Amino acid sequence: MNKFKKYDVYIMCDRNSHNYSELWNDRYPNVKFLQIVRQEPESAGFANLASAISPQQVVNSWDKAVYYFSKINTSYDNVWLIEEDVYFYSEQTLLDIDAKFPQSDLLTNAVTERATDMNSAWHWHWCLFSVHVPEPHRRAMVCATRLSRAMFASIADYAAKNLTLFFLEACFPTLALHYKLKHDCPAELSTVEYRHDWSSEHINNVNLYHPLKNLDEHIDNRLFDRFAF
Repeated sequence: MNKFKKYDVYIMCDRNSHNYSELWNDRYPNVKFLQIVRQEPESAGFANLASAISPQQVVNSWDKAVYYFSKINTSYDNVWLIEEDVYFYSEQTLLDIDAKFPQSDLLTNAVTERATDMNSAWHWHWCLFSVHVPEPHRRAMVCATRLSRAMFASIADYAAKNLTLFFLEACFPTLALHYKLKHDCPAELSTVEYRHDWSSEHINNVNLYHPLKNLDEHIDNRLFDRFAF
């Protein structure tokens, strides 16, 4: 990402035990390391985006990142939010998706309606206490997702009114629906899954893949440029 030419690159740090800009800016001059104290987003209602999987952690890097692009840096038309265990080949992977979906407010993988999801083992019981919009409710995997300025503004509006957010996999698609925003599900994000054992022969240069937790494999897949766009 330090070599990207078309995108500004930010890393939101989950912890503040070090000054990461001082540690890493010399090595990665094109990457901006962001650090925000927990109380700042929490006081503005940006909390509980990861509550379903980390109920003890009210604010983490997801809340901080969404807060940052909703309230502090609102200059971008669209922002990709990508977790560290998501693999994609290059900057061109994102540029090609952007070119296909220039007007979308939210890009995710496939959407599941809560009405068809009531008997699943998903996290509705954890997040419904902070869902303050009526049915329908939706969910989608958002380990890699793109949000527009209008999407961030809608999240900020909900946070201001309710002083909380709710689990991000439900929050983003549900608020996109209720704020009447354009939500699309590119085929390139269909490989963003909860659990999957991605081997190199199944990976191309077009899609984004989750999870690929061994970061050395990210490097190996880029070194062996076997796939064409």
